[in-house]
Amino acid sequence: MKKHLAPLLLIIIYITTVSCEKEIVYETNSTHYTTSDINICATQHCPDIDIEIITFTSPETVKDFANKWILDKTTSTLYNASNVPDLSITDAIDLYINESQISYPETTELSDAHEIQIETALSYGTNNLLSIVHYTYQFSGGASGYDTASYLNLNPQNGELLSKEALFTEDFYAFAKAYFTKEYPQQEHLFNVLTFNENLQEVGFTEDGVILNYAEVDALYTENMVVTIPWNETESYLTF
Repeated sequence: MKKHLAPLLLIIIYITTVSCEKEIVYETNSTHYTTSDINICATQHCPDIDIEIITFTSPETVKDFANKWILDKTTSTLYNASNVPDLSITDAIDLYINESQISYPETTELSDAHEIQIETALSYGTNNLLSIVHYTYQFSGGASGYDTASYLNLNPQNGELLSKEALFTEDFYAFAKAYFTKEYPQQEHLFNVLTFNENLQEVGFTEDGVILNYAEVDALYTENMVVTIPWNETESYLTF
């Protein structure tokens, strides 16, 4: 019996640990802003606006940080600046409308051509990781618009921000570089192993896997390169 006691004890400890781990419950509310909801747009030319914002109500550990990040990201996008005064989203929308109206005062056609879409969502949520995505599409005249996706990654157990360094082992970056090279063989010269980590602009997570957005800031090739690496290929490099 003695030789079986240790394994049995380990099993009991494991079961107790798992059963005592409190499941994280994510709860959000959603608010939608569109051009048709804005009073001034009933009588004036306005850009096309479609904004959906989530607000976390649970868990307590992350809701304040997550909601502030979503608000700041949204208002800075509308305000078109990295640092903005404390604004509500409706105030930031008013500023965006005003800017679009005065950008081309000689013609309402270009003013009306302005378009902005913002969507925020819970991209991935488990007991160990919360990943939030802030997606933006903007058009301000010209040949085409542009879109961006930003991610916030938090530890839901304590609300701490998870940096790239905290999410992956050191070996991950060589693996990711090889993955980008396979997906973008014509841009292989841009994937400098010494600066690869620095040029990873965004790291996010979805049910499909790890989202990586890479941009070589000093290169002529300015289009962001994005890959999705499946979970089964990244699990050995994850720290959570």
